[in-house]
Amino acid sequence: MFGDPATRAPIPKEIWSEQMEEGEVALFCVNFKNQMPVREEDGRPARQSDEVCRVSSDIPEMLMHAKETVRLHPSIVCVLRRKDGSEISRISNNRFLWRFALASYFGIGLWLIGLTALGTSIILVLRALAIRARFDISALSLKQWAVLLLGGAVLGVVAVIGWTWFSVQRRTKRLVSTLNESLTPQEKLRYKEINSLSGSINVEDRRRGKQLSEEYYRRLVQIRRTKKQSGS
Repeated sequence: MFGDPATRAPIPKEIWSEQMEEGEVALFCVNFKNQMPVREEDGRPARQSDEVCRVSSDIPEMLMHAKETVRLHPSIVCVLRRKDGSEISRISNNRFLWRFALASYFGIGLWLIGLTALGTSIILVLRALAIRARFDISALSLKQWAVLLLGGAVLGVVAVIGWTWFSVQRRTKRLVSTLNESLTPQEKLRYKEINSLSGSINVEDRRRGKQLSEEYYRRLVQIRRTKKQSGS
């Protein structure tokens, strides 16, 4: 297994094929939702710079190993690739994926019903305020009902998206402002190197990038805790 932390330093995805011979295949493990690298042994996320792959010339054995992996960890998708990077096949836990898809569609349906009800209520309230006349909703035709519900769904979705966007923007600006106030110039320069170091082909640079990432995360937690305590 190339990049196994127990045997050698992690190998970036960009150069894994250089370690292979012709006729060999590489097996990568990714998350079924975002296709990001995960650890084969537990299916938990891993940094892309720490991505590992299992290499073998025995394709049937690799397929059996992939099927066993997705059986033990249904959220994993195993991707088999040739030396040139072309994809041979993807192995996934189809039963888990179907169940997840059904649950997702059911959840989306509930959200649409709720948003439609919200938007329709807003339309009815605005109409009542604007016209100030009695409105018999039972007198609506099927076409009018369809237009009303469609407008309610669109208005509900727009309202939720708008509220979410403004909420995220406000929190992001607040976090950026807090970081700018709390981090020293030296810390800002040091943490700025994280992305370039994590993607380097040099082992020491990647190790340094990992250490900086962990340090930055601890610093961020410390800043948030301090801000919370000062606010309370």
